[in-house]
Order: sequence, then C-alpha cells, then structure tokens
Amino acid sequence: MPSSWPASRRAFGLPRPVLAFAPAVATTYVVASLFQTAFVLAGLYSIGARFSPMDVLRTALHDLYGLAFHGMFVSYLLLVALGFAVALPVAGAIKHWTPLKGTIIYPLAGAAMMGAMLIIAKTVFFGISLYAGTRGMGGLAGQMLAGALGGFVFGQLVKARKQ
Repeated sequence: MPSSWPASRRAFGLPRPVLAFAPAVATTYVVASLFQTAFVLAGLYSIGARFSPMDVLRTALHDLYGLAFHGMFVSYLLLVALGFAVALPVAGAIKHWTPLKGTIIYPLAGAAMMGAMLIIAKTVFFGISLYAGTRGMGGLAGQMLAGALGGFVFGQLVKARKQ
C-alpha cells in the first residue's frame, strides 16, 4: 500500500478504504439476505402458508449461509463484493470531483450498485430474477436499501479521525 496515505487515513498499516470494504460488504449482504428472506416468506404467507418464529429464524439463517455459499448461479455475497469493488472507488472519485459528501455519495453508490446488479442479472438471465425476494419493486427497493446501508457504513469508516 502506498505510504503516501497520511496517518489519519490509515489504520493497522492499511488505508481506511481497504479496511472499510469488508464491513460494507458484510452489512449489505446480511441486510439484503434478510430482506430477501422476508419478501419470500411474505409472498408465501399471502397465499396461505404459516410459519412459526423458529421457521422464520431457521429460514433466515439458511439464506444467510446459502446465498453466500450455495447460490444456484453465483454467490450473492460474491456479487455484492464485486459490485462494491467497482462502485465504491467510482464513488470516491466522484466525491473528489463534486461537492457531494461521503455520507451522500457512498450510500447512493451502494443503492445504485444493487439496483444495477439485479437489473443486469435479470437481463442476462432472460428476464428471470435470480433471487426470488428481489422480484417486484418492493424487493428491489429492499435490496437497494441494503446497498445504501453498506455504502453508509463504508463512508463512516473511511472518515479521517478528527485530530
């Protein structure tokens, strides 16, 4: 890593953006997975299925693991990480060229990345949503909110400490 990063922008010898990446991805993935589970269960509930609280918990935990490691086509966690690997540096560059603050630009980048990723995936797979809980505007909005939360976490973690 470049040693030109000022000490206020480094932690554990690494630039803050590098360290902030994993928590941003994790936040987005966990919230997106929980929204995904909630939308699927709500859809099933609307057609008469009933669930105990233990069923809901088990399903949420299964999805947290399964969407990361047993995706039908590709890991959702990997897609989120790859999406943020593109979106966050672009947002950082835009932040330097505009008066927008990180508290605005990083959440917008996260939301835009999630929306774009899901729309592109649906287009590539001939109109099929890869993740059932992302069907419809509510599901897409939930995923975009998850991306915005991850972007917010990133923005908070990259802020330099006040001297």
